[in-house]
Amino acid sequence: MKGMVIMKINNLVFNKLQQEYKKDRKSEKIRAYHKGDSMKISSKAKQIKELEILLREIPDVRKEKVENIKRQMESGRYTVDSRAVARKILSSLDKE
Repeated sequence: MKGMVIMKINNLVFNKLQQEYKKDRKSEKIRAYHKGDSMKISSKAKQIKELEILLREIPDVRKEKVENIKRQMESGRYTVDSRAVARKILSSLDKE
C-alpha cells in the first residue's frame, strides 16, 4: 500500500510537471510567433517623418511670386535682366 501511495504521488507530481512543461512550451511558441511580427522604427525615420510634416505646413511662397510675374507679363511690364540671369547661370556652374 505504501508503494501505491508513493506511486500515486509520483504520478500526480509527474502529471503536474507535464502540464507545466506544456504551458511553458506553448508560451515559448507564442512568444516566438509574435517575435517575428515586431517592427522597430529608427530615430532617423522618425525625424524624417517629423520633417515631412513640417514641410507640408510651410506655405508656398513661390506661388505669390509666380502670380506677380504673371500679372506683369499680362500687363506688358515684365522685363528680364539678362545680365542677372547670366550671373546666376555662371555662379551655378562654379558650384558644380
